Amino acid sequence: AFIRCHSMNFHRAFKNLEGHTQTILNEINRNISPRFRYTQIIYDIENIGYEPIDYKFRVEASAALEVFMGTPIYTQKATFLRELIQNSLDACNVRRIHTPSYKPKIYVERKPDFKTVIVRDNGIGMDKTWVEKYFLPVGISFYRSEEFENITGLDLGFSPISRFGIGILSCFMIADKVVIRTKKLEAVGMEIIISDFRNYFEVRQDTSVEQGTEIILTLKPEYANIDCLGYLLENIKFTQEPIEYIYFDGESRTIGQEFVSLIEKLKVNFWKREWKNFIEKQITFSSPNSEGYIAYSKDRNSEGYISSGNMSVCEVNVFQDGIFICNEPHLLPPWMTKNIVSRINLREDDRVDIIISRIGLIQNSKYNNLKLKIVNGLFNLLDNIFKDSLAISQDKEKYYGFSKKFIKENINIDVIDNTLANLLRKHYCFAVNNNNTKVKEYYLYDELPNKETVFSHHQRYHRRRKIQLGANVFITGEDARILLLLNPDKHYHDGSLIGYGEKTLIRDYINGSDVFSDGEDFSMNQNEEE
Repeated sequence: AFIRCHSMNFHRAFKNLEGHTQTILNEINRNISPRFRYTQIIYDIENIGYEPIDYKFRVEASAALEVFMGTPIYTQKATFLRELIQNSLDACNVRRIHTPSYKPKIYVERKPDFKTVIVRDNGIGMDKTWVEKYFLPVGISFYRSEEFENITGLDLGFSPISRFGIGILSCFMIADKVVIRTKKLEAVGMEIIISDFRNYFEVRQDTSVEQGTEIILTLKPEYANIDCLGYLLENIKFTQEPIEYIYFDGESRTIGQEFVSLIEKLKVNFWKREWKNFIEKQITFSSPNSEGYIAYSKDRNSEGYISSGNMSVCEVNVFQDGIFICNEPHLLPPWMTKNIVSRINLREDDRVDIIISRIGLIQNSKYNNLKLKIVNGLFNLLDNIFKDSLAISQDKEKYYGFSKKFIKENINIDVIDNTLANLLRKHYCFAVNNNNTKVKEYYLYDELPNKETVFSHHQRYHRRRKIQLGANVFITGEDARILLLLNPDKHYHDGSLIGYGEKTLIRDYINGSDVFSDGEDFSMNQNEEE
């Protein structure tokens, strides 16, 4: 069809009609046979007195495979705030490269009508070329482009957050209309009005637009009560640039400048004294701009000993460039069962790969490196706890009670690994029974007598494990079990005592099997011999 048109508004209406007609034709051709010979609808429009700008979103085929492989991209309705703020932070960082004296400004404003939300920044902005190359193609991000890599030829000094090129789509979950006002330095300002992301947009030049980008959302009626501030406070905590939230009445609040340290955060409300409920240790990262802490939720009894807090689980809250990704407790070893909370903010070389929905981590080499750093931090934290408790105890008998209780309440020794084994060898206290003196003595692992040549057996009637450390010197119960776990290859030919039943043990002894260490004396009571 050939059309002569004198109005940009009519031009856009014809293009939308073209798209709608094409959709109908495609649907008909899928359901009839034979199909129509002509499969494409094109309106040939002659523009008179205006410059046509035919903008609509398009999905690049290769990018679509990466972006939409069955992943539920957005699950929270307020996710659009995170996406837009990530874009703003990156835009401000790019502008800083060109203007070192530049001061970034990012605002989120909720209008009194309850249906308008505005996110604006004074970052690099966009021109016509960037809109066409990076904004319109869904799945294509400027920050993954060669143009971005070559923007200055220098080290950028930051890692962009917006990597998928799909953030703007999150706005259409909650908004009927989205207006983008943007201007790049030395370019003409643009206003893009999107009433339906499937159709062509209304685009006009606007000389009143200042450098940067402003996104104005008109919310759908059912989302007018969405809690923007609550979402921001929960998810935007450690950004390099402060985010200003503007209330209905014009008052503002700064967001994104929280302490990563849980104790320092709690000390902001010093009078509540909640910070005294944690012991904290800093985690070491590769990048000096990454920061993380791991803390133990604790209480102290009247004697000053550390006892377990009230956390029934462990938490590892992962942030990247100040923005919350997920709680990933699997970054901790499986033997640590509760009372641990960690907050980490990753930047630059420490950043990990995240899934497209940005609510989970991809388990690869970067993930494993992060896990190693957190496990090392946990070891240092527990090492400090045991050292402090030994210093408070002043004698091994009191420390024995602490170490045994701490392990029982917080650690599952059934899933022991090298890190836990090293911790127990360094700090666990063993009670040693001496039949000659009838007195219990207490030793750390390295102090145990004859631990390299021990043998063990069950006491049949007491159903307790027993390890002989020498003539009339032995340990029993949980202490014996832990010692065997620390030395599984030193007692039995099959490498472990676990599951080796008492009847089998007695039968092997009576039959003369070489179960125990050479040169030791095995004693049984009369009932067991029978």
